[in-house]
Amino acid sequence: MDKIVTDWTNASELGGVFQRMAPFLKMYTSYSNRYAESMEILERLMNRNDKFVAELAACREKSGSQYKLPDLLIMPIQRIPRYSLLLGDLLRNTDPYHPDYLPLADALSKITEVATHINEEVRRMENIRKVEQMQEKGIKLANLIKPHRYLIKEGIAKV
Repeated sequence: MDKIVTDWTNASELGGVFQRMAPFLKMYTSYSNRYAESMEILERLMNRNDKFVAELAACREKSGSQYKLPDLLIMPIQRIPRYSLLLGDLLRNTDPYHPDYLPLADALSKITEVATHINEEVRRMENIRKVEQMQEKGIKLANLIKPHRYLIKEGIAKV
């Protein structure tokens, strides 16, 4: 990618870079699945552990970063949508007859598929966590947690 940017001309092509990169972006799924839980843990630590808060502040000061830890932790979550926006802008501003037009369109499609995959997996994990919470609250049913089970509806049941 650096070489493409350094040697940029009107005939340069960027779509292939994103086409090749797209399959690897699915690795963000596991990070995204644990993000909400991680933020809850971080919030609890920050509310209960002054030493932890002081250490975070010291690390931030030492690094010279303007960002707090939650700001940094959200960045990987934002990356895929940003790629999608970037590719959409590139595609809109690329002549349909340019050699990079079709690769950009394909890359946008692949990045969109990755984003959809990540969102579906995050929703699936949220449902699994809700079922786990029901089990932990002592709902007296058979073991609710099975690989094939997911939450369909949440609410008060009337018989």
